[in-house]
Amino acid sequence: MAETFKNILIYEDAQARSRSFLPLTYTRSLAELRSGAFTALERARRLYPEATIYLHAAPQLATVIRERYGLPVNEIPASGATALINARDLFAGSRELVIAESLVAGLREAILSGDPVPAGLVPESNGPKAWWEIMHHNPKQITSDVQLLHATGVPRIDPGQLQHVAVMSPESLFIHPSAKIGAMTVFDCALGPILIEEGVEVMPMTTIIGPVVGAFVIVTMQNYLASTGEFVLVIQGVIFVVIVMAFRKGLVGELSDWWKARRKAGRFPRFWPTST
Repeated sequence: MAETFKNILIYEDAQARSRSFLPLTYTRSLAELRSGAFTALERARRLYPEATIYLHAAPQLATVIRERYGLPVNEIPASGATALINARDLFAGSRELVIAESLVAGLREAILSGDPVPAGLVPESNGPKAWWEIMHHNPKQITSDVQLLHATGVPRIDPGQLQHVAVMSPESLFIHPSAKIGAMTVFDCALGPILIEEGVEVMPMTTIIGPVVGAFVIVTMQNYLASTGEFVLVIQGVIFVVIVMAFRKGLVGELSDWWKARRKAGRFPRFWPTST
């Protein structure tokens, strides 16, 4: 489809600017949110590599997003056909593109001002209406993104070349060439694809629970401490030092030990029967 248009304009409607996507969209546009392997912006770049991407964002975010990605923000393409796509549709299974040689007056004004695109000027979106719907769609999005990586010919390590590594359903495993996989590692893709991205090192007997919790804590702090301005890094640094000093095994490790100790003492019931 990239041959039928020169530009892509990723716009935000009123739902994208609603409270349903807060606090994530306090400091970033909807196109910067991640679901599956990519953010919506990264996904658009992979789907339409030949097109010039224009972003539509809230006025207070336009400058920082422009500096972050080097892309035109809240601007109208000067020439060529433009494909309009709702940022929410980049998280959905189907993406409806509206191709136009020029933008109608009301749409132009909304893009240039950074205001939400009014209903009626563009097709109604079937994309997620809240951040929790993006999270709910995440497993299917990972599957779709792995298929996209295969389809676009992105280099990867052939699972059959891994030494002393067990892989179940190797067709669902995607490993970036720069990743390092330790011997005796097991990848079970029976319930869904596994994506090992650039620079990742996987060793046997490792889990992802700790990193997931850590990422959630960091992102939550960044959003809720955004109002403190430049002091956010200082506050984060103090919190990290306290966690490192107080929780030598990490948050998940210490919580796991505490839970096991309480259960061993009989203060928590077991959730499954024990063999006798």
